[in-house]
Amino acid sequence: MDTPQKQSFLLKSPIFIFMVVALSVFVAEASIMLLLHYLPKQSTDVESIIDATSLVVLVSPALYFFLFRPMAMHIRERERLEKVLRQDKEEQFRLMIRTSLDAFVTTDVRGRILEVNDAYCRLTGYSRAELLKMNAADIAEEDEEQHIGKLLNTGGDLYETRKRRKDGRIQIVEV
Repeated sequence: MDTPQKQSFLLKSPIFIFMVVALSVFVAEASIMLLLHYLPKQSTDVESIIDATSLVVLVSPALYFFLFRPMAMHIRERERLEKVLRQDKEEQFRLMIRTSLDAFVTTDVRGRILEVNDAYCRLTGYSRAELLKMNAADIAEEDEEQHIGKLLNTGGDLYETRKRRKDGRIQIVEV
């Protein structure tokens, strides 16, 4: 049995859409030709107008349902996501940090750990829950106050320091 995701994908497949529209046009045109065959004979111009008008009327629902509606829904969803992304830069930053392969930790000015990513948890051996209850000084093996001061004054600093892992081992890291 097909899953809902697979069914949804099939409905959005370009081949499926093409086949539905082509079949709709074929069935509509065949129906119109039968109708014109049984109607009293008209001039070629009148038959062309009846044919074109009937074809538009009969095919429009299929075009709307399989082409216009999904495209409009996609555009609306994309606009909504773009709006969310523009509005929530902080959430973007958190997501970027959390999914990074590099170890990241965010602290407040007192050193209280506010956010860590999985790479930082692996580096220190602590779980996220444990780290969020700690202060940066709890795992620092040496005083980093001068570096933090430089960071606050200049906006950046690069140095090596020693961190104490949960298992007691010392890890040298570049900050």
